[in-house]
Amino acid sequence: LVVFFGSLAGESYRRDIIEKNEEQARLVQQGIEREKAAAIAAKEAEALKSMERPLPPNGYSKTVDKKQYSRSQYPALKVNNSPDAHTWLKLVKISDGTEIMSLFIRAGQSAEVAVPFGNHKARIATGQTWYGESVRFGPNTNYAVLDAVLDFKLEGNQLVGHELTLSKIKNGNLKQVPLSAGDF
Repeated sequence: LVVFFGSLAGESYRRDIIEKNEEQARLVQQGIEREKAAAIAAKEAEALKSMERPLPPNGYSKTVDKKQYSRSQYPALKVNNSPDAHTWLKLVKISDGTEIMSLFIRAGQSAEVAVPFGNHKARIATGQTWYGESVRFGPNTNYAVLDAVLDFKLEGNQLVGHELTLSKIKNGNLKQVPLSAGDF
């Protein structure tokens, strides 16, 4: 009986030691995995940091057709940006989704640009740190499409444009619908 209980106690003690060793090995491995993850993240952060670009000037715009539109001959789009983030805005044709033009608006500022006639949608990318037109604001870019159709037209002899305010306004009439980076 003494031998039986002795061996039972010995087996229990042996299992405790094995479990403690396994747990210690798991924790050591987890620590190594954390170190690897931290090293990878540091390298990615370093690579991302090297890609930073100066912010474009407020109101920087470009058209896909490389044409300069005169404010005296084409309707205007004025954008009042939120103070929370910089915005890269793209106007796309409703008819086929092709990009017409893009506009950079710095946080808390406004910009105005002449826009070609037609019905357009506005897609926006917002963020803090600029990495260029292809990367935009990096992995922290927020994307959205504005739910309104923007009709730029000539009515009689009046140019009809739009003014957008991208800050949240109580009882505002413009909604931002989330958009994927690929659909931007």
